[in-house]
Amino acid sequence: MAAPSARTLPAGHVLGRYVVVSRIGAGGMAELYLGRVDGPPRFAKPVALKLLHPHLAEDPQFSRMFVTEARIAATLSHANLVAVLDVDIEGPDSYLVLEYVHGRDLRQVLAAGGKMPLGLAVRVVIDVARGLHHAHAEALSEGGRPLGLVHRDVSPANVLVSFHGEVKLGDFGIAKASAHTVQTATGALKGKFGYMSPEQYLQEELDARSDVYSLGIVLYEATTGRRAFRGEAATIMNRVLDGNYVPPEQVVDDYPPALAAIVDHALALEVDDRFSSAADFADALEDLAADLGLDTRRESLATYVRGLFDDPPMPDLDVAARRPELAVVDTAVTAVGDPAATRATRPWALLVLLAIGIGVGGFAGWRMARSGAEAIAADDPPATPTATPEPSPDFGDDAGVVAPEPEPAAAAVAPPPDPPAPTVESDAPADDKPAARATRRRRRPPERKTEAKSDATPRAGMFPRGM
Repeated sequence: MAAPSARTLPAGHVLGRYVVVSRIGAGGMAELYLGRVDGPPRFAKPVALKLLHPHLAEDPQFSRMFVTEARIAATLSHANLVAVLDVDIEGPDSYLVLEYVHGRDLRQVLAAGGKMPLGLAVRVVIDVARGLHHAHAEALSEGGRPLGLVHRDVSPANVLVSFHGEVKLGDFGIAKASAHTVQTATGALKGKFGYMSPEQYLQEELDARSDVYSLGIVLYEATTGRRAFRGEAATIMNRVLDGNYVPPEQVVDDYPPALAAIVDHALALEVDDRFSSAADFADALEDLAADLGLDTRRESLATYVRGLFDDPPMPDLDVAARRPELAVVDTAVTAVGDPAATRATRPWALLVLLAIGIGVGGFAGWRMARSGAEAIAADDPPATPTATPEPSPDFGDDAGVVAPEPEPAAAAVAPPPDPPAPTVESDAPADDKPAARATRRRRRPPERKTEAKSDATPRAGMFPRGM
């Protein structure tokens, strides 16, 4: 995939009803901005604006993915999922308008504070599991049938924790619906290394239990302060396929055995050995919290997160709106040194030039016809020739260059960008020689037999096509 474009919209830039306040960051498909929607006097509400990268807007495949994300997101309505408020695919900018979550993503929380207090980590995972279950089993199509959504990218970077103790899962940008599959290039992997399930690496059919596995990795990391699978891409893949991770009770001395059993259940190699649904996963954690008397209150989570980041205030939305100029002279001058501006303003310039050309041509034709008629009348010939009018130019492809309309892909995506998750170090022993559980066996595709090699070298045939 090409590197994201270096576009940055200035503060005050207007997109429909929304005003850009500041840039938050960028991911693989889109850029994220803090925005503002204005209402009556002295009313302004923060929103997150997710814009498709300009270099991807012209790609039909990415345009379809962006549209699918919007359509999927429109079907989701749950307190633990980032809401999609609006979508606009008109003009050069195609964007989603998302609920703004005033807080930090879980990746930032773990980087700032290390492993979380046990009850708060359990609270975060329970809430994410409830949101996932809604997407897996409760979101319905227009015909009333379950969509069967699979997120495929559950990771700390996509889990948002607000300063009020709310937990929301975002970024359904690569979600897959059983009824509306986003087709990708053969061999393409969707997800983040270190958080994908074995069946994702093997490119097998996915269901809700793939997300359960990924959420199990998030639970491991939040309760131990370290990633379950880390290293080079090949090493990570081999360890996932072997079920080779350091048991959490070997990382944290007083790790509850009951919680270790839940982690082990979620990270089972075989799909059928995991929790059958995200709801079952959440129920098991609720029971554990009750049995151990853990503090899972959202008020406690809010206090913890605010303490890590010095209780930051809401962002300042006081930015003057700067609507783009439509004057022909100004846009022509801007287009000279700015290719992006050239593409955006070229239709206006061409339309004006065509209008001028048609007017001049029509006037010249009228003058020629009149002059000819006067000359003929003066000579008084026996017969008056008939003048054939010149055809008017049509508005064809050259009348204006309009970028293809990318449709925003469906699914409420979470605002923060998606850089690689930092490794949170702890005083626990390093995993240079991780202790694999004796009962684990390697997941392999049924039609391929491969020979085991060293831990740092990918198995023959294990890499998905295209890697």
